[in-house]
Amino acid sequence: MKLTPLKKLISGYERGESSLSDARTAHLLGRNFYAKKISGLSSLRRRHSFKNTRAYRAFDGFLRSIVYISCRSVGFYLLAFGLLTLLLHFSKYYSTDGADIFLPLIIGAVASLLSIPLLLSGRPLCLVLQQIPLTDTLFFEFFCLRRMHPAEAVDSLPGAVSALFGAGVALFGFFVSMPLALFLPPAILFFFLSLSAPEFPFFTTLILLPYMPMIFPHPSATLAALVLCGLLSFARKVVRGNRVFYLEQYDAVLLLFALTLLIGGAVAGMASLKVAAYLILLLFGYTFAGNLISNRRLVDGIFHALIYASVPISLFAIFQFVAGKESYFWFGREISGLVGGHVTGTFDVPDTFAVYLLAVIILTVSRALDRQRSRALRFSCAFLVLLQTAALVLTGAHAAWFALGFSLFAYAVLKAVRRHPGLLLTLLTLLPYVIFLLPREARTWCLSVLASGTEGAAETVARLKGALTMFRDRLFTGAGVGADAFRAALSGYLPDTIGADTVNLFLEIGCEAGLFALLFFVLLLFVRARHLSSYARYLTSASVGTHAAAVTVALFALLVYGMTEDIFASPAMFYLFFVLFGIGSATLRLAKKDRDERLIYYGDDRSADASVADILISDNRN
Repeated sequence: MKLTPLKKLISGYERGESSLSDARTAHLLGRNFYAKKISGLSSLRRRHSFKNTRAYRAFDGFLRSIVYISCRSVGFYLLAFGLLTLLLHFSKYYSTDGADIFLPLIIGAVASLLSIPLLLSGRPLCLVLQQIPLTDTLFFEFFCLRRMHPAEAVDSLPGAVSALFGAGVALFGFFVSMPLALFLPPAILFFFLSLSAPEFPFFTTLILLPYMPMIFPHPSATLAALVLCGLLSFARKVVRGNRVFYLEQYDAVLLLFALTLLIGGAVAGMASLKVAAYLILLLFGYTFAGNLISNRRLVDGIFHALIYASVPISLFAIFQFVAGKESYFWFGREISGLVGGHVTGTFDVPDTFAVYLLAVIILTVSRALDRQRSRALRFSCAFLVLLQTAALVLTGAHAAWFALGFSLFAYAVLKAVRRHPGLLLTLLTLLPYVIFLLPREARTWCLSVLASGTEGAAETVARLKGALTMFRDRLFTGAGVGADAFRAALSGYLPDTIGADTVNLFLEIGCEAGLFALLFFVLLLFVRARHLSSYARYLTSASVGTHAAAVTVALFALLVYGMTEDIFASPAMFYLFFVLFGIGSATLRLAKKDRDERLIYYGDDRSADASVADILISDNRN
């Protein structure tokens, strides 16, 4: 049957494997999830010739010398930096008649003392870190970095070069800025480690995601820089043939979505175009998650990074409430006597904090209910669910509470009814919009309960009507990408007594970037729902089935919350959404791969445990 391009995009039919002559097996293999593999952008001979060029060998040798830097080289750097810092600031103290040099002296003394044990060992620092349980768990289990073998070690960066670099950093700290001097070497080391392993910047973004507003003065730019650094590393690996880029249906839709964002951003001037550029770069969070994940261990690592990173910020939110540091707003007519205000965590507004917690709670719940995990892990995850839920309650985001309860109900339904999960979740996502079809009194009561600010149902309805009018007036180009551009345009459609604010995720996408951006985003969700329904059987027996269900429900929860809030108002949450979407794509691909391998070897889709048993039996026979 000949398929149209649109049907190929939605259904993703792919040609059968040419190596399979068995028609029955080819029929059983899944054909709904198309993924073209790209690895090594030239012939093997050309890649080998390129690797032998002087420029490439010099760069690769320098990169490997940084990765395999010895403890002694690090010691020379710290010694030169510490001694020169002490010398410069002592001279400043005596020449300026008592300058304040206490902090620089402490920094110089600590650096000098730390250099002593490092100078005694010439082993590569990465091999030493592998032998320390704490650092081994942190870098090689948590960040999923590849462990180094002693036979792979190369010549480290020379000690003289390290000492010169340390002296240069000390001079920079003395004449320019000491905080910047302390930040510069870790940033350079991070860059080179990122070029060596693209997983490193990816996991770093997940861990630092809720803390960037507190650590960096420009969190969106920092997040975009980390993503760009990881993309350069991933592209380098793909060109060399060390990583695989999977070209899927989602990439085509995301490319069109990015194009509409760019056009919408250009409408409202440079400020909106800058926001659009950030969002387009953060769209590559999908590329990160969808292509770096090649096994269950990496999916586990991503889950752990998101779950454990939420613990300090949840505790901080509770501290905000106890210490009375929350943002005091009206909390709702019925609930105002229970909680005093809205906590924001490290974010600017409570709604962004609620988006983050909502996604993480679903992932933690899936860990707590996973029977394949140890009891200790499940118990600790259950405790973390209570902690995260308490922080979510303190945000005062009523719609997020509703989205959490509704998504947990959907998670239970998916566990009970395993057929057609995509259709089921689509219907459940549309179900909350029935509120707008209710009688006026019931609709007013529901909207007043979901409202989280000082406004009531009348203000919410007025904003919706104003946004619909704006969407109709700027149907194809939109009003400009970004919350500021949206609010500035919406204020012209509202009375002076009603402030412009977020209304609905889908409506705001259309208002900001136009009709085509909205259509491409809906198409993206529709393709995912189609694949979920087609691959329901795959996910039940796959090793990543639990991960796929958790990520799917987390996305569902965010979309339900988007009924009354723009979850993309924060670039960080925009990035988180598409990271979760990429994890879902990777789990679908892994599930398809697992089932295809079982069909090739065994002719059916038995579980992985059964396949292992068959391998053992066949080995004994032979």
